[in-house]
Amino acid sequence: MPLPALPTAALLAASLAVNSLSLLSAAPAHAATNLVNCVGNSTTTYSPGLTFKPTYQSYANNTVYTSCTSSGNAVVSGTSSKSYQGTSASSCLSPLLVSPGSEVIHWNTGDTSTFTFNATVTQVGAETVITRIGTITSGMFAGATATHVTANEPLNTLQCLTPPGITSRKAIDELAITEL
Repeated sequence: MPLPALPTAALLAASLAVNSLSLLSAAPAHAATNLVNCVGNSTTTYSPGLTFKPTYQSYANNTVYTSCTSSGNAVVSGTSSKSYQGTSASSCLSPLLVSPGSEVIHWNTGDTSTFTFNATVTQVGAETVITRIGTITSGMFAGATATHVTANEPLNTLQCLTPPGITSRKAIDELAITEL
């Protein structure tokens, strides 16, 4: 099932965050080298579900990078899955921020990359953009800098009115891995 179109503001914010990484992380005497750039989509599930009433949630996220371009390697796609228990109450109005965090990316080559990051959440009305910036700490691309931006579909606030509320949410994801 195709993803619903995300608002232009969310897509623009996601693209700007990923595309500005190489500008921000470049040392004055060296240009950053793009190792791999991926786009894809993800689904996050919430249990018991997000409503307007703050509750502790269990989260599970599956990301599929369906289109990757890389330099000097055979990476063309990848996946990652993560789950976590919220340590503070979250709701439709106050999204969970997991930071610092980590995820293991499984590449089509059979290799993996462990991405350790700090995250920020930008909430504008019903739109949520999560930006994770950090380092590949082990596996393929170890030592490289990475940015993973997730632009979530807008919340259907009518679903927030009664339980179970929002139990899953789709997003568009972009990943950029660079080295200096």
